[in-house]
Amino acid sequence: MANELLCSKIRKRLSRLLRVAFGVDFETTLASRGNELWVLGLDAKAEQFIDICGNIPPADLKTIQDRGFNDTDAGYRANAHMKLGISTPFDAFLLNTAHYDLHERTVDPLIIHELSHLLEETNAPPALEANDAENAEAILKSLKKNVRDIHTTPWAQHLASGARVMIQKKLTPHDSIRSFLEAANPRYDRESDIRAKKGW
Repeated sequence: MANELLCSKIRKRLSRLLRVAFGVDFETTLASRGNELWVLGLDAKAEQFIDICGNIPPADLKTIQDRGFNDTDAGYRANAHMKLGISTPFDAFLLNTAHYDLHERTVDPLIIHELSHLLEETNAPPALEANDAENAEAILKSLKKNVRDIHTTPWAQHLASGARVMIQKKLTPHDSIRSFLEAANPRYDRESDIRAKKGW
């Protein structure tokens, strides 16, 4: 069942974080590709996806469900229709039901992680400053091999840059880039700590 209030809050959070961390307009990047946004809740207990905004045709939601369920905190796939063979052009944002409270200390780093995938997948160039390149390497070095295999250098550079901006502008309760990045990459995905440095 759709949750209009949650849908609105998630869209506003995505839009705000993409703007303040990366200087990119969320609605413009969707419209430029002719895409809708489909927001999916991940219910780990029921192992099913939930159409949070109520704009996914039931047959397409079944197609997504039939692909199999993987429990995770969040996810973003630009042009997800291409991977799924669905005719409607859409981007998919996924959020675990455990994070429906949208607590900024936990959820904002996860969203910045996922928005970095959006930027990577749409070939936006990372805006590197200070220690961003070195911190991107630190992110990748920390990841477990199976996770590292699906995360690229451009993604890590976007994430390092976004984390730096969030800390510099004091837009997060986190007090260091390292703390922010470790929230953005939960321990279950990492072999080690992320040895990121401030560098400005």
